[in-house]
Amino acid sequence: MRLYEYEGKELFKDFEIPVPKAEIASTVEEAVEAATNIGYPVVLKAQVQMGGRGKAGLVKKVENREELVSVFKDIKSRIKNDEQLLLEETVMAVDEGYFGFTVDDVRGVPVMVITSKGGVDVEKVTETEPERIVRVYIDPLEGLYYHQILNAIKKVGYKGRVMKELAEFGLKLYKVFVENEADTVEVNPVMILDNNKIVAGDAKVILDDYVIFRKKNLQKYKEKRIFISTVSSIVNRTELFSLKEFDTVIIDEASQILEPMLCGLLSRFKRYILIGDHKQLPAVVVQDSAKSKINHEDLRNMGINNTRTSLFERLYLQVIQHGWHDAYG
Repeated sequence: MRLYEYEGKELFKDFEIPVPKAEIASTVEEAVEAATNIGYPVVLKAQVQMGGRGKAGLVKKVENREELVSVFKDIKSRIKNDEQLLLEETVMAVDEGYFGFTVDDVRGVPVMVITSKGGVDVEKVTETEPERIVRVYIDPLEGLYYHQILNAIKKVGYKGRVMKELAEFGLKLYKVFVENEADTVEVNPVMILDNNKIVAGDAKVILDDYVIFRKKNLQKYKEKRIFISTVSSIVNRTELFSLKEFDTVIIDEASQILEPMLCGLLSRFKRYILIGDHKQLPAVVVQDSAKSKINHEDLRNMGINNTRTSLFERLYLQVIQHGWHDAYG
């Protein structure tokens, strides 16, 4: 599960990682109050889980109240209703870098990635300036040492007092990664101020779904989350239902899923939404309708007339039969 930027920064503060002064807002009124508290100019950031927010016009700096109201409404109109905006103080950085921790897919061990070229796609740096990016593979039993970070910082071109600040920043970020058993912890950009102090300009934190339920400090992030899965995958991971209570399930192509699997799954949710085409039967249903006809009276009274009829189609036929314009299950 990926945290929103403001949630990631809240987690950073628990580990004494400096972040800009900020407040979250859902309405114009909240944004105006937040900006007053923070002080102009402020930066507005749409809290959406996507890359390239700046290029998409979802991150903008405003100088005053009038500009704030206009920009807030513009950004809000281009995101979902329940998505919020983060308002942050403007941080004047003299340089920007990148710090990240993740698990290497090939080696299966943690890896630290550092570059002095922050604010851009790290993969592009690998292609254009490979000497400006360093990867350090971490022994899970040994952990990460201070001198390893210092060596990496030196290799990407940093010199002087800022090296000590960056090394301490890296150790704190690694602590976030390890203690929360995260899949990824990344800061881009790492903002370097004129006094060599470091501020996390962004926060990308991806947590393992199962870890959230085991760690008390992460419990606040488990609410109102969307889990995406294939039907077969979630059916085969029934332990998930003992860890989390789900409110609503939305199933696409529901008309092509066999009824026994679908009914067994839907019973685990409070509400469900099925999306599909009632004329599209499951691909494995090929039997003749006469041979698959159901003769049991109780089942026929429930509208179950043929085993080749999908749940989606049966519900659709019930809607037609009763002349419903809207139907809820």
